[in-house]
Parts: sequence; structure tokens; C-alpha cells
Amino acid sequence: MHATFPTRTPSARLLLTGLLLASQSATATNDALQGLFFAACNNPTGALAERCAQTTDGLGNLSGDSETSLNPSQVLSGHQQGTRELLSRNQQGPSEEHNEEAPATTIEIGDWALGVSAGRSWESFDREQDVDNERSYDADGSWAALTLDYSFSADTQMGFMLSAERDDLTYGGNNVGRNFTPPNSAGRVESDAIGGGLFLTSWLTDHVYVDAKVGMSQGDRKYRRNSVFQESNRVVAQTNSVTEGETDIESTWASIAVGADWQRGAWTLGASAELSYVSTEIDAFDEKDLSNTGLAMHFDAAKQSSDELRINLSAQRAISTDFGVVVPFARVGFIGGFNGDEVKISSRYLLDGSNNELEVVTDEADESYYVGNLGVTLVMPNGWMGFIEGEYWGGYEDLDRGSISIGIRAEL
Repeated sequence: MHATFPTRTPSARLLLTGLLLASQSATATNDALQGLFFAACNNPTGALAERCAQTTDGLGNLSGDSETSLNPSQVLSGHQQGTRELLSRNQQGPSEEHNEEAPATTIEIGDWALGVSAGRSWESFDREQDVDNERSYDADGSWAALTLDYSFSADTQMGFMLSAERDDLTYGGNNVGRNFTPPNSAGRVESDAIGGGLFLTSWLTDHVYVDAKVGMSQGDRKYRRNSVFQESNRVVAQTNSVTEGETDIESTWASIAVGADWQRGAWTLGASAELSYVSTEIDAFDEKDLSNTGLAMHFDAAKQSSDELRINLSAQRAISTDFGVVVPFARVGFIGGFNGDEVKISSRYLLDGSNNELEVVTDEADESYYVGNLGVTLVMPNGWMGFIEGEYWGGYEDLDRGSISIGIRAEL
């Protein structure tokens, strides 16, 4: 992270004085946030001026624990977690095989088909304070989708999807320090969105297919930050701050995969290569100062784009029963080409008369990991089909993520 400040001689002189004072009285744990607060205390207004007045000589010197708590990095993880949600959902769904040599695994439906599916995910991200840029959190996501598809022929299907989603993310608390008692959680992020997309599957031969998807979603995201203001000497009672901000979000995504299947008796083995792209953007927004502490901030708009190359290996087996064909399947995807832009978000205190800015930046994302899927597809008479699928992400540093999805599909 780094902070940028206007070059005005009086402010620079006061900032230098504050830095010298900080080096003598406290050890900073977040120099960028402390630098922002020094600069903001040069020209504070309203309740922010009251906070500055609580510090030594009004210069804005904070305790190291307070620097960590006030760092507004809560706005970062909503991007990363949202990107993983889109990448995950783009891979899930029923296993649809088309192979004339394997009629037991062929899903035969009418020209039109309607599908309903839903899923839930959970994610935990461990971060080390004052080492990593982002904060630790636990997240839950849920979604539901309605699909309508049309078969132009036995080899080509095209469809449309409508979806609704909700993500809830709760941050861990800051560490307890000397005369410093933070809340149990540093805040939360709530996101809601609706979206739509198109998908196309075409079998080029009896064994080779291409699959393409594209879509977008729009919604809103609410951030809540729980932070603690504490002057460097730790003798004035700490001030707990609660701020909230809401903004619009927009995501676009696309993927294209080329794959092949091979029949071995009742078994079908497959391999594919898939290139996926996800872009998420939030609008600028101002926080509301719910505790009237003067610590509410403005955040500029931000955007993140990510793409990844994924190699998938799959296996499934068709089992005939009296009520239909049961098809257990497994898939593992190896991601070795993830390329995600850093998320950089500029922020400033609303009551800072000089509009000094702080820029927070995401940590570097893992470039390689794997995703494993296990599930069962049930093909029933009269064009009905259902599935259940679980997913787990492995090899991703500090991340624990899993999900489950279910769905049903029927001809019209």
C-alpha cells in the first residue's frame, strides 16, 4: 500500500514533524494509514477535528493497533471473493455427454428444455495483520438460476440463463493490544445481484465438442467497517467507529472450452482446456458515519479483471436402473495460468479539508491451484434429468473453499 499527498509546504512541514514525533513515541504498524492521518489532521473539520485534538499536539499520532484497525482494506476482499464465485459457478452443472457409441450416457431431450438449479458456497481466507494487505474473513454465498435451452440438432444446443445471487462476508477482528480492545469483527460485506447469460454447446464430431458461455450481472454491495481510534499514548479512552457504505456493482464473464471424450465400456473419460474471463467493477461511494466519529471515508471506483487457463480431466460411469440411468462423475481442473489484475482503491476522509488520499491494494493472487468436483447425474424417462455436485478448491494458499449445487432439467 502507499499513500499520496498534495505537495503544499505547510502540510509537508507539519507531516514531517508528526513523523518525527511518531518515531519517538510509537512504532507504526501501518505507515501508509498513519501518514494519511497525519496529513488529514493538518486541515480537519467537524468530528474529525475532535479526533485529531485527542492526539498529542493535535498532529494525529495513532497507536500501532489503531493504524491497523483504521486501515480501510475491507473494500478489497469483496472483489476477490466475487471473482472466485463467478469462476466456480461457470464450471458447475450437469454432465452432458453425447456419444453415439455410448447411448447409456446420452441425454435425450426435446427441442426445448427448462432447468432450475441452486447452490451454496463457503470460503475462509487467512491473513496476517500488518503483513498481508487484505483481511481474514469467512464468507457464504448462495445462488439460484433458471435456464431455457433449445436444441438446433442432436449436436448443437443454445440456451439462456437468468440468475440471482447473494454473498455475505464477515471479517475477523483485529488483535487485542495494550489498552486496546477491538470488536470481534472488523466489519462485513453484503452483495446482491441478478444476471443473465447465453451458452452454446456444439459437438464437432462424435468425440470433440466446444462449449462457450457469456454473461453479466448487476447489483449492489454494502460495506460495514468496525474500527477503533486510539491516540499513540493509549491513555485517552479508545473511540469505536462504525461506518457503512453502499455502491453498485457490475460483473461480466465469458469462457470457451474445447474438449474430447473417449468411451471405455460403461466408462466415459474426458479432457478439456478452458479459458475464462471475469471482470468486476464497483462505483465510487461515500460512507455514512453511524457513530459520528468523523472517520467516514470516500472510496473511488475500482475494477478488477481476471483470466485463467484451466485443464480439466473427467470420468463418469453409466449405471442402468429400473428408474433411469445413474451417472456418477468426477472432474479435476488444474489452473496454471491465472492472471488477475491488482485491485487498487483510493480513499480519503470525508472531513479532511485537503482531500489527502490513501490507496489500498490487494495481495497477489495464487497463479496455480486445483479444483475438484464430484457429483451424480440422474437421467430419467420422459426427458427429466437431475444432478447434485460438490466442489473443493485445493492448493490455494491460505484459502479454504467448497460449494454444493443441485438442479433439475426437463423437456417442454
